[in-house]
Amino acid sequence: MTATHGAVALFVLGLLLVACQDAQPPESPNTPSGESGPWSIIPELPLLPRGGHSTVWTGQEMIIWGGVDNPGKEDPFSAEGAAYNPSTQRWRVIAEAPLLARWGHSAVWTGEEMIVWGGSLDRLGKAGGAAYDPIADTWRMIADSGLRWERRSHTAVWTGKEMIIWGARPSDAKEEPVGLAYDPPSDTWRPIPEAPIADRAGHTAIWTGEEMIIWGGGRGEPIYSDGAAYDPVTDTWRLLPPSPLAPRGEHSAVWTGKEMIVWGGSAPLDVRLFTHFSDGAAYDPATNSWRLIAEAPISARRGHTAVWMGNQMIVWGGTRHISGSDSVKPLADGAAYDPATDQWVRLPESPLPPSLGYTAVWTGEQVLIWGVLVGDYDLLRNVGAAYKPASAAALSAMA
Repeated sequence: MTATHGAVALFVLGLLLVACQDAQPPESPNTPSGESGPWSIIPELPLLPRGGHSTVWTGQEMIIWGGVDNPGKEDPFSAEGAAYNPSTQRWRVIAEAPLLARWGHSAVWTGEEMIVWGGSLDRLGKAGGAAYDPIADTWRMIADSGLRWERRSHTAVWTGKEMIIWGARPSDAKEEPVGLAYDPPSDTWRPIPEAPIADRAGHTAIWTGEEMIIWGGGRGEPIYSDGAAYDPVTDTWRLLPPSPLAPRGEHSAVWTGKEMIVWGGSAPLDVRLFTHFSDGAAYDPATNSWRLIAEAPISARRGHTAVWMGNQMIVWGGTRHISGSDSVKPLADGAAYDPATDQWVRLPESPLPPSLGYTAVWTGEQVLIWGVLVGDYDLLRNVGAAYKPASAAALSAMA
């Protein structure tokens, strides 16, 4: 799902708090400027830096909203947002939302509105949701979902008619549905049937045009390698066949128009240590089958971002734990995968420093990558760049 990236959460508040103390120093101490080959720098955000935000692409703008902008402080979360237009290379601060500050929420683009829902609050209250119209620069509250407990680190997809949220049901809310669907024209919610797989967080959700496919994730133990597909027309689920991948969470998944490609992620070894993955597989709903994909030329990682560019999947950023410790190492590299040839190519060196929680959107011409640079003494600084891909042949020559 392109919006979520939002939304596949890194459990960013905890990561930011740890990283402020333990992150390895960035390779470049300063935010770079100018252009570097296929890369160009995105101007600085006109708001407090943040991580754990949501990101959507509207067709004209990348909208950033919410997140953690003061880790370690009494009120660490944000209720502000801004929109970046790559044509003008300018940001604009969007209208104030009628929502409480939060992180771990989801956001989807409907073609007319960005719908923000759920998340974790920095005060007592119910998260709820609202819809933002970028043309009118106005918000509207959406109907209450009827859930008594907040959701965070769930997933959300837009089907063309409904926003479907799934997963991360609190353990003390077993009577509540795991999944719900929201219809904007009628401003109503409906529960969806129970899935044939266990509830979880850290999973991925993609929309194929006909089905929402959930895969992987977990909550500590166990971690899963199973998945299921939901058809909103028939209001039914089906199990996916067993995948060739080890159980994992905080991986990425993209829809190519034919296959769902899963890559990377991690699984806990114990309370503090994780094993990270650099393998992936593709699932074809038409044949109901999986295939392993070629080995990537980048290191194993979790919490990275991935986007589909029409003919290639780009994987970028992420983190891994340093061997033998619980310190977090942010990453600032990536690779492009072509499913037609089953080949990877490393991306050209970028001007971006290693960072936590990069998000990415595909504009149709370039990938906009945006994240937060964590420094000493709880200092945050946002960094971003635009990557305009070359042809596959040219990319291979540059790599």
